[in-house]
Amino acid sequence: MSNLCSGPRIKMMTSPVEIVVPLGILSILVLVANSIVLYLVYKNRHMRTATNGFVVSLAISDILTGLVIFFQYLIGFKNTVVINVLYAVVLISGAVNLTAVTTDRYIAITRPFIYYELMAKYSKMTIFLTWMMSLSIALLPLCWRGNITVYYHKLYILLVVFICVIIPFLFILFANIRIFRIVKNCIHKERKTLLAISKNDESPRQRIPQKTSHHSRVIIFSEAKIAKVFVIAAIIFAITWFPVIYYTLAAGLGHFNAIPNILLEISPFMIILGSLANPIIYSFMKPDFKIATRMLLKDKSCSRRDFSVIYKPNKKCSTLSHAFGTVKIIQHSVSEFKSEVPKESCL
Repeated sequence: MSNLCSGPRIKMMTSPVEIVVPLGILSILVLVANSIVLYLVYKNRHMRTATNGFVVSLAISDILTGLVIFFQYLIGFKNTVVINVLYAVVLISGAVNLTAVTTDRYIAITRPFIYYELMAKYSKMTIFLTWMMSLSIALLPLCWRGNITVYYHKLYILLVVFICVIIPFLFILFANIRIFRIVKNCIHKERKTLLAISKNDESPRQRIPQKTSHHSRVIIFSEAKIAKVFVIAAIIFAITWFPVIYYTLAAGLGHFNAIPNILLEISPFMIILGSLANPIIYSFMKPDFKIATRMLLKDKSCSRRDFSVIYKPNKKCSTLSHAFGTVKIIQHSVSEFKSEVPKESCL
């Protein structure tokens, strides 16, 4: 994984073909899938949001993971110092990026009226600091030449796992519990309001059309799905990196007998599958990526039909609508597209 442990060093020299070939194929898939994520955000200006900025940062981390696995197992790169530093960068940056995107969602829910201003000012700086912090922490063991026998290396391991992994995931857990409580309350209020109107309002002109109420509920549920995307990504990250974190702690503290061989064998597969899962999750669950991926696969141009994802706050439910921005998927005809949507937003 990193300078923190010696697990990858053990397997680096003795990887059989049945391990090398699958890892090589998976690493190539990771590079391709996450490169598509970068391409979609680059190609479509309306997808260049603060939240997708963190998605891009996660995709870069996953690309780095694929490169490390590819060079370590398929090419046979044997510089353990470089390999271990890169593993540490990937682990720390992944955890911190997930924390950052969770913070993005949490601020959007709890501080809706200052969310856009904060993200406009600090999202890029947050991503930059994430990578600088990851590199600095990963390079720190070089100060004692990666000697795992010194007592401060053990202290370093404990601090990194606690500060860079455990605390961030406790925050992710707390923040998402709070987010889903707010979403649940908003849905409950929406249903209660619609029920009261349907019972008490007898005026046809003032009655909310069934189509409008249905559209409102669809928006609320679609916004909840955006938060679920990053919850699933965080769970997958924790599961896939658990073997590495476990044997890192065991090896760093000198308990080598507590490391089952199976962990050393499955850990690279777990890591690479986790990096492959993220772009798949975005493509199937995140609305803007789902639409953009569909259009990319169908290879339809804007001259025929256009699908655009517009972020527009909905004042009817200020807490939730400012949380994610009301995601409206609008299918334009050619005339509507020319008159209402600038050409830069075409997918």
